[in-house]
Amino acid sequence: MRIGIYNARAGTKSAGGTETFIREVIQRCDETVELFTGEGELLSEVAHLDVTVHQVPVQYKEDRINELLSTHTPLLSAEIEALSMYVNARRTGMIDRLESCDVVSTHYYADNVLISRAVDVPTVFRFAGIKSPSIRWRTMFATDRADTYVANSQSTARRLKTWYDIDVEETVYAGVDVKQFTPSEEPSNDELVVLFVGRLDDGKGVPDLIEAVEDVDVRLRIVGDGNRREEIESLAQKRLDADSYTFVGEVPHDEVHKEYQAADMFCLPSYHESFGIVVLEALACGLPVVTTNLDAIVEYVDNGENALLFEPGDVSTLEEILCRLVDSEDLRHRLSLAGRETALQYSWPTQTEKMIKVYRQLVE
Repeated sequence: MRIGIYNARAGTKSAGGTETFIREVIQRCDETVELFTGEGELLSEVAHLDVTVHQVPVQYKEDRINELLSTHTPLLSAEIEALSMYVNARRTGMIDRLESCDVVSTHYYADNVLISRAVDVPTVFRFAGIKSPSIRWRTMFATDRADTYVANSQSTARRLKTWYDIDVEETVYAGVDVKQFTPSEEPSNDELVVLFVGRLDDGKGVPDLIEAVEDVDVRLRIVGDGNRREEIESLAQKRLDADSYTFVGEVPHDEVHKEYQAADMFCLPSYHESFGIVVLEALACGLPVVTTNLDAIVEYVDNGENALLFEPGDVSTLEEILCRLVDSEDLRHRLSLAGRETALQYSWPTQTEKMIKVYRQLVE
């Protein structure tokens, strides 16, 4: 069986749970896989894989479009990026190459619409999450020709059924490499370090975290980049002492486990998440986790058992939780052990095999 995976960023962008998911599927698949991705220097995580990579020119990349257009533009930069790659895939003959595959897998809705209509082979679309009903999804369901839908969580599957009466074939979670993301020796920090890992954009709640730690005896370490980084750094400069926080920037995924292992606790104060892979990575590294009680996250964490939860935007409760963790080594230790046990249930081999099974069923 030959599997074609089509995604603009999986080969050259390290950030993002979807791209990590794709690379893990490729790494663990014993079938022939061809990756169709955007141009640029290949990530080391991709270059060493046993996969044929087809790089397609993408003139209008999302990050470049965001630089050129204001944040309030009605134009949708990700859609422009997807259309640019599709046009060039047609021009360079890559669509014909896709049709030589036995099954084609897409992971972004615009790619799904374009590719499922362009190729005459079975196609699979995996939802990486769905926040609310929108014209975007209604348009996709009215125009795409995907043979099978896969959800990234039960929360996503329920929303698809409730809002659009769409049934998914399978729920395939993101996973974690429990051999790489593993607890380290006790970090030797002078002060307890609270870690955030994620994109610095709307909805991640980083301003709430900055406000919450202002009067807590911890150091804040922020790993990631995004279109609100400058604004968030400015807020930290106003609210926090200069030596109490660090903005690290983006860290390659094959190096980010070291950030977890050097921290004492982890916080993801998001307003919305489709799964929250960074929470799972933190649990795997034995970090006490503080996060919001979103539907997707409570599928695998229980408040007070393997994590501590709060309502999105509730800064005062977040501050109280952080103070509890600072004051109680026993609580930190108990959450650490329980979190690691949870993460072991979401190893990559378990999840990627479910996705590969979907491919095989379509071909058979």
